[in-house]
Amino acid sequence: MRYDRNLKLEPALATSWEIVSPTTWRFHLREGVKFQDGAEFTAEDVQASL
Repeated sequence: MRYDRNLKLEPALATSWEIVSPTTWRFHLREGVKFQDGAEFTAEDVQASL
């Protein structure tokens, strides 16, 4: 996700998201994204970056 000019969240690598509970969000990741080395973008990559 990223912020737009009005500081509202907009899709980026997460195409959509939903709040499951006060402490849990579910993200739907963009398909077909690859890193520079050709590796697929996965949920594990998102976890590692947090």
